[in-house]
Amino acid sequence: WIIFAAVNAFAPDKEISLSEKRALAAFPEVSAAGIADGTFSEKFETWAADQLVGRDALVKIRTGLGYLSGNPLSNDVYKCKEGYLIERLYNADGSLTGSTAEAVNGLYAKTGVNTVFVCVPTAQEILSDKLPAAAEVSDTEALMDGFYGKLDSSIKVCDLTETIKAFSDSGEQAYYHSDHHWTTPCAAACMDDVFSALGIVNGTGWTQLDVCADFKGSLSAKSGFSAGTDVISVYRPGQETAYVVTDESAREKRASVYSLEGLESSDPYTVFLGGNSGLIKIETGEAGKGRLLVFKDSYFNCFLPFLIIPGILDS
Repeated sequence: WIIFAAVNAFAPDKEISLSEKRALAAFPEVSAAGIADGTFSEKFETWAADQLVGRDALVKIRTGLGYLSGNPLSNDVYKCKEGYLIERLYNADGSLTGSTAEAVNGLYAKTGVNTVFVCVPTAQEILSDKLPAAAEVSDTEALMDGFYGKLDSSIKVCDLTETIKAFSDSGEQAYYHSDHHWTTPCAAACMDDVFSALGIVNGTGWTQLDVCADFKGSLSAKSGFSAGTDVISVYRPGQETAYVVTDESAREKRASVYSLEGLESSDPYTVFLGGNSGLIKIETGEAGKGRLLVFKDSYFNCFLPFLIIPGILDS
């Protein structure tokens, strides 16, 4: 134990975890106020856990022993049937959903533009039959119904739950086995719903292209559970249009929303848009077709390319 403590004390800190695909905690600033109010000790514990030497191996050992003793849950991730890892969502923060509804309503009140709220359910909702029998989950359907009730009546709601359930029930893969995101074919199956809500028409066909055959998502590293690999696909429109992508955060321009560098990185899902960015502008050469403003999380990264076709997106 003394040797192990010494190794941890002198080992240099890592900035990111390649396996978990996230930034690791840095050593907290020492201050009298932080020590007095307890924030220093909290941040110190987080730092110590993140920077533990051999952390990935220890997590797998702990998870394996727990699973052998009958515990299918590790770091809020369930080991489920058919090789799926599903993140547990429970005790949802009602105040957070309330403030989100207020923000959406505020945007609509200030701009008056046609506003559509698109909701993509998580795997917990769609693949509930694959969860362990004793899984503790929230009633997300009731949560979202309450959220929709707080939105301005002029805001159009596009809930994709039923479409994704039908897609999954047909035998198609709606979510990755070891990642929380939906698959691109699942997103493609929802095109008509989203386009209809936006009041636009899909005027082209699409060709599916598989670009990664051995994708392992972040839930495997987070939980320590093993999971199989998946395929990541992109879609090519039958009728393409030239466009320029300006990543304001990275201060760079490129000619595609797809990133070959992302495919070669530790997180191939960043093939879509190169990962998450604070602000991205996409400009096409089709003037006078209108503008589309998207506030999104990483789920929508793989859907955004479907909107860059002639006649739909100007800038």
